[in-house]
Amino acid sequence: QGRKNRINSTINHWQRFEAARGLKITFEVITVELLRDFEYYLRNESTKPKGRSKVFVLSPVGKNTAHTIIALTRTFWNFARKELKRQGNEILYPFGSEGYQVPGETYGEPVYITADERNILFRATIESERLQRVRDIFVFQCLIGARVGDLCKLTKANIQNNAITYIPRKTKEGKPVAVTVPLHPMAKEILNRYNLPDGRLLPFITDQRYNDYLKDLFREVKINRIVTRLNPTTGEPEQVPISDIVSSHMARRAFVGNLYGKVDNGIISSMSGHVAGSKAFTRYYDVSKELQQDAISKL
Repeated sequence: QGRKNRINSTINHWQRFEAARGLKITFEVITVELLRDFEYYLRNESTKPKGRSKVFVLSPVGKNTAHTIIALTRTFWNFARKELKRQGNEILYPFGSEGYQVPGETYGEPVYITADERNILFRATIESERLQRVRDIFVFQCLIGARVGDLCKLTKANIQNNAITYIPRKTKEGKPVAVTVPLHPMAKEILNRYNLPDGRLLPFITDQRYNDYLKDLFREVKINRIVTRLNPTTGEPEQVPISDIVSSHMARRAFVGNLYGKVDNGIISSMSGHVAGSKAFTRYYDVSKELQQDAISKL
């Protein structure tokens, strides 16, 4: 679902760019210069609907979002190029070392909740049933490290020998590898609270509502310490309450980050579903001062 949303967003941005420039986008008109103009448009002129109305407001995207949009465009271009070549047609390839360069991504230190904060969430007395369910889903996700797209599809059939076993969606098209995560006692307690008739493990809701309700949950439980992150639009460091930026993916970072330095990275990635040597894996943990001090003591 997450990839589908990114693809739809990419299509929408191209359609708005097409309208803004008065162009009809075809393979023939997309050149290196037009791709550079598209990148400028994304970073400086991009628009989106305001609320549910058809009124559009200026909302430039950040560098990482621009990377995702243009990288998906390149992926589609590669697919189309192969298909057209198979049919005996050729199209210009504007990407590559001699052409347009997809903008890189920039990441600051990963932000995630600590094990103590996770335990506070687990033990908190919460009156709202809606937030109780969101709490259970988030804490469970912190304990198995699954992406939200995989999490919402887990059923009782995925529980085998007191562990969760599944094939991460991101690996299905490459080299499918089953991930097995032993169930933590807290995870077992959460699962015992639910017995859904359709076999799902937890009463999952839509991604957007999940992320919105998480912010309500953190404010309710008063997990609001100040963290430093890179502003997604400007790329500049800023200090914000963690309750303002919590999302489903923070649970996955918490799983990796709270294990990092305590067990071998290979063990962590075998449960998180990261492939060996994954660059993305490094974006999920922060090297603590304790680990640095321990390293220096060994000099």
